[in-house]
Amino acid sequence: MLGKVIGRLFGRKPPEPKSRIAYLLEIHHDWVEAKVEAWDGLDKAGLIERQIAEGDARMATLNLGGHARNYFDLAGLYWGQGDIERARHYLEKTLKRHERMLAYCDERGPLWPNEYSDESDVRIAACLLGRSVSRVPRRPRDEPDLYPSFKAILLDAMTGDAPLDMVRWQDWEDSTVRNRWPKFQVAEAQFYRRALTGEFTNGAALLAAHEALWKSKAGKTFEPGWFNGYDDNDLIIDTLFAAVLKRIGWEGRYRHSWPETLPYVSTPETTREPDRFIAVAAAPLPAPSADTGIIADPQEARRFLDHHLAAQVDDEGKTFSAARPAKEAGKVATAMKELGWARDPAALDLMRAYRMDHVLTRRSHLSLCDPVGRSPATLKGWTQAMTQDFGLHPDFLAIAESEERSDYSDPQGLWYVLWVKDRKVYAVDRDDWHDPALATRGAKPGLTVWPSYVSFVAWWVGE
Repeated sequence: MLGKVIGRLFGRKPPEPKSRIAYLLEIHHDWVEAKVEAWDGLDKAGLIERQIAEGDARMATLNLGGHARNYFDLAGLYWGQGDIERARHYLEKTLKRHERMLAYCDERGPLWPNEYSDESDVRIAACLLGRSVSRVPRRPRDEPDLYPSFKAILLDAMTGDAPLDMVRWQDWEDSTVRNRWPKFQVAEAQFYRRALTGEFTNGAALLAAHEALWKSKAGKTFEPGWFNGYDDNDLIIDTLFAAVLKRIGWEGRYRHSWPETLPYVSTPETTREPDRFIAVAAAPLPAPSADTGIIADPQEARRFLDHHLAAQVDDEGKTFSAARPAKEAGKVATAMKELGWARDPAALDLMRAYRMDHVLTRRSHLSLCDPVGRSPATLKGWTQAMTQDFGLHPDFLAIAESEERSDYSDPQGLWYVLWVKDRKVYAVDRDDWHDPALATRGAKPGLTVWPSYVSFVAWWVGE
């Protein structure tokens, strides 16, 4: 404040504040090129060479990877401002840093699995420039990767001749469940897969879907950082999508295309429709255990259900959809909570997607109860009837209703229930269902017990 006052007294104007893009360019140039007093006047490249000479392999590798990434981000900033020549220059610099990493690996040997990320930035730069690039040698993993990269899976398909490996893709989707990724970010990754494999009707539809996705990210705060599209959305480029467009043969002018680009608010132009899509190597459908008839893993059971319900037909062979109307999906959690059915995200997600009373089976005359369905015998209604009139223990939820009128007055035999204590499904006998311990004693998998509701429903629809 004092400096501003003195400046006014002596007729000096305060400096104009930097624009956001000027600030980002300045700090990225500092990261890749500036000479730093604390490094004895060396720039980042010089520091790395000194670390290599001194045998500091960990820091040299870390800084080399970061240097490549910073050059790539700097290229994206210039690209976002329409300066393609500078963008190309820094993409070339990105590849040169990668080549230095490869040369260093010849000296120090293969990298550990988690060193140098997954090289996605370098591989995208190579795709855009029409260059091939070698992968760094890596030591084998001692255990499965808990945090696989969807970009690595897509780039493997984009830079090779093999189809997109849906087994690896499904493993990645499973990891997002374990790691609690938001659904919108999983949907973003699925968009790139769909674009690569030709699931859009034409180039215009593809670009419209991408534009909507990209602009929607500006309103989210999921992931910090400048180059993910959640921040500075109008200044930067979706480089992965640009590489996808190039790979599938699309040509034209779009904000996120290379080398022809447009301003942030602009109308895309397609001059060549995409036609070089990547084939898909389908993952095998999860299969029930030969011993129990159960798909125990809830994620695999859900994949089985999605496949089955997409082609569900009624007794007359006509398509019969079990999809839940979007306006009902928000009511499911409240309905389940009122019943004491909590901490069961797989069941909640399944019921949000499908109406349980529209999930067909040929196993019996029973049908599943829905928490918010229009059937008179909802999950709540059928459970209350069995509890109040026939002594069903209140810790059991009656998940299947009968179409036989006699069962309304005198239900006998085995009945499917969910025990809220362990969230497993049991077939319990009318004579025992007043006592959960007695009713579940000696339960046999696939006959009178299922490890989860989703596994039960997968068994329910199986033939």
